[in-house]
Amino acid sequence: MAGQTQWDRIADEYDKSVGEEGDFVHTRYINPAIFKFLGNAKGRSILDLGCGNGYLSRMLARKGAKVVGVDASQRMLDIAKEREASEMLGIRYFLNDASDMKDIRSGSVDCAISNMALHNVQNIKGTAKECARVLRRKGRIIFSIVHPLRDVSVIRKGAGGYHAEVKRYGDEFKVANLLAKRKGWAATHSYHRPLEFYFDSFIAAGFMVSGFREIANTYKDGIRISEGKLLAFKKSFPSFLVVQCTKIK
Repeated sequence: MAGQTQWDRIADEYDKSVGEEGDFVHTRYINPAIFKFLGNAKGRSILDLGCGNGYLSRMLARKGAKVVGVDASQRMLDIAKEREASEMLGIRYFLNDASDMKDIRSGSVDCAISNMALHNVQNIKGTAKECARVLRRKGRIIFSIVHPLRDVSVIRKGAGGYHAEVKRYGDEFKVANLLAKRKGWAATHSYHRPLEFYFDSFIAAGFMVSGFREIANTYKDGIRISEGKLLAFKKSFPSFLVVQCTKIK
């Protein structure tokens, strides 16, 4: 959702990569963490914020949720709508920016889920305010992102093992999107921000942080890392982050 043009360019490659349940990282790490925070989805009104090809929207709808998906990429939404036409799960999709969800009524959502998308959004403060607007009182947003440490760390091997060399953690700046870079897709960008930027934005919009999980990735290309020292380091180094915020105002 960092910009319609850049995500339209990789929409078809992204769709092939994540399929119907997400890629390896989603299925092993992200999806279970999101669903653990969410709990029972049946009968809930859920907003899939930055829905992409709609894989998570469909998983939620199959669990009995009433789902609305929004994304800033027309091509991503076209793919999601094609799947909806073939399965008819009752999901509605809208072309909206995360910071201006004009098609979503105020107070109409029980829970918003942003799945590996907020680090691609330019206006986080505006997005937090929009989430507060569309959520009912005590509604929640659950979001997963690339851990900010991962953006700014270079892994070095020394005599005693591996360590992370961290630079510019506290700054805000554009970074190459890691998924697109790793897959060799057209260049897209994300945004590095320290954790406090996300937390401050949602707290200022009337939320409290009610859940937090840092996830270490001990696999590379779907294969568990076998080198002992590298595995030990990766177990202690967070690659992803899942956060739950609850609306209190």
